[in-house]
Amino acid sequence: MSKIIDLDVKSYGRKYYDSGALKSEILQIGKQQILQIYFEDGSLQATSPTINFKLNGKAIVYYRNGNIHCKINYLNHQQDGLAQGYYYNGKKAIEILYKRDKAKIGVYYKKSGFKQTMSEEQLKRKSKL
Repeated sequence: MSKIIDLDVKSYGRKYYDSGALKSEILQIGKQQILQIYFEDGSLQATSPTINFKLNGKAIVYYRNGNIHCKINYLNHQQDGLAQGYYYNGKKAIEILYKRDKAKIGVYYKKSGFKQTMSEEQLKRKSKL
C-alpha cells in the first residue's frame, strides 16, 4: 500500500519576461525554498534549493537543450562538496571538490574523454564553477 504525502507547496516572488512568460519563482516547501529560473520558452534553466534564502543543497543549471550544464553543492551559501560541469552534449567537462568556497582538487575532461588533474594555478582561476 502506497502512502500519499500531501506537501504544502506555495509559489511566490514570481518575475516575468516582457513577453509575459514566467522568468523565475520561489517555491516554498516547509522551511525550504526552491528558486526556479526559466528560459523564455518555459523550459527550466536552473533550480536551487535554499534555506532562509541562502543556497543550501544541489543547484542545477541546464542548457537550452535540457542537458545539465552544471551541478553545484552549497552549504550556507558557499560551494561545498563536488561541483560538476558538462559539455552541451551531456559529457562530463569538469569536476571540482570545494570546501567552504575554496577549490581543493579538480579534474577536467577533454571532449575526447581524456581526463587530467587540475594544477593549483588552474584551480585558482576556476575558483567558482
